[in-house]
Amino acid sequence: MLAAIAGLIPMAVVLEPVSEQYALLACVILGGLTVSSMVTVFLVPTAHRLIHRKDVRDDEIEPRSGEVIHA
Repeated sequence: MLAAIAGLIPMAVVLEPVSEQYALLACVILGGLTVSSMVTVFLVPTAHRLIHRKDVRDDEIEPRSGEVIHA
């Protein structure tokens, strides 16, 4: 993913008047790749942690002193 983003940067830089259409296309693709990367890296793990927060808390609860846990 990062290689694709880095590879599109030269295409996004407009050097000639003819390459303006390619530059616009490259900017759109760069934006989409960047946003999807950020969502994958930050939003998905955060959502997973929020959804499964109760499961982790249940595992962390320790029994009261003298209490016997039957498995």
